[in-house]
Amino acid sequence: MKTKGFLQAILSAAIFGAMPIFTKIVYSFGADAVDAAFYRMSLSLIIMFILNKFIYKESLKLNKLEVKFLLLASLGLLVTSIWLYNSYNYMDSGTATALHFSYPIIIFVAVSLIYKKKPRFIELACVLGVSVSIPMLTMGNANFHPLGIFFSIGSACTFAFYAIILQDQVFMKMPPIVKLFYINAFSSIIIFAFSLVRGKPVLLSLSPMDFLIAFTYSCTITLGATYLYQNAIFLIGAKYTSIVSAIEPVVSSLIGVFILNESIGYVQVFAIFLICLSTIVLVVSSRNYLEE
Repeated sequence: MKTKGFLQAILSAAIFGAMPIFTKIVYSFGADAVDAAFYRMSLSLIIMFILNKFIYKESLKLNKLEVKFLLLASLGLLVTSIWLYNSYNYMDSGTATALHFSYPIIIFVAVSLIYKKKPRFIELACVLGVSVSIPMLTMGNANFHPLGIFFSIGSACTFAFYAIILQDQVFMKMPPIVKLFYINAFSSIIIFAFSLVRGKPVLLSLSPMDFLIAFTYSCTITLGATYLYQNAIFLIGAKYTSIVSAIEPVVSSLIGVFILNESIGYVQVFAIFLICLSTIVLVVSSRNYLEE
């Protein structure tokens, strides 16, 4: 089960690593950060409803405590999406992703303090390896903007909140597909209301091709990356899931090199090696530890 959790965290990170490219494609037909977040949260809801009702046959009834925690998680994920997508407007996606990836450190420190559990030396070493490597990925081509920095680091804080709250017992008892459905449903309602309040409603006049792209975007991120991430937290906890997720900017860099023909230097290659090594060491050293 623990090995399955690590594998799901790695696969989730790989899918999330391609998200900046998907998001920029969505931007290309006139959408902004709020529109992109709404498409991501809402367009796959019908698929999730069918899975809940007719495939897994799960009950969709909620009590007041579950509604409260689902709203908190929804806000965390929603604000993360809007702020991270906004950061792409002020700096390149690689730099924004690197700053966003301060969240494993935030989660690591927060979880250690909240649960009063002293981290092992190997955990500290892996976190240090990841922390040093992420900035190295953007060396030579990083461009910084005050608003870009605010949005990307802010998204790290809200994502850390979202990941930690998913560890609560309320969510541990909830079927994964039900949890995913309601977090996305609540997020969709909140973001649509926000778009009306800001005076710029969500862009709904999409061509058939644009709608197909947005629908694919939603299903890939939600039913792929987000579902796997939430399952990984259930199996191995937010701390380990966040560290393993450092694979995400590695995937983003490799996509840039092999698909977008971007250049890569020795420093970036070393950073990719260090992140992969830290992830492998963490996975191997933690399997027996988590079974205890």
